[in-house]
Amino acid sequence: MAVRISIRRGRRGHSVAIVLPQPRPVSRLVLSANLYLLLGGLAFFLNQWWFLQLYDALRESAIFIIMLGVGVTTTLGSRAGFVAARSAPRTPVVRASLWLLAATALALLVSINYRGDRYLAAVYPIVSLAVLNRVLLYRLERQVRAAANNASTATPLRGAP
Repeated sequence: MAVRISIRRGRRGHSVAIVLPQPRPVSRLVLSANLYLLLGGLAFFLNQWWFLQLYDALRESAIFIIMLGVGVTTTLGSRAGFVAARSAPRTPVVRASLWLLAATALALLVSINYRGDRYLAAVYPIVSLAVLNRVLLYRLERQVRAAANNASTATPLRGAP
């Protein structure tokens, strides 16, 4: 188990951050929401008003556009895929990630259609995506367990030659 320690020099001296390895990859939906907030904060801090105007024009849809970007990137570039599966084989992970990508694209269309209504354009679609992600992860874990049970070999009894 590797532990990564990061030391940074702040205004008041040094700060230390200890990052422990995570048993499960971070949720891509949470990562997307954090990226959405980070980009908006950076745009405000750097006075990038054109970006903030784009955010304002897109309204709730901006978060789903970022989710699609994160989804495509993690599906193609990560073993865990968009669903953030730990130990499932690549093919089922890609299939589940494609389902989640399709649902995200649908959520984007719903968000565009109901722009301005926070519940219909953002809350319900995000909650639906989170539930779908959990369902897909549960199904992947069940498949992995079933495959492991079918592939297990008989162990000899103690004392048997």
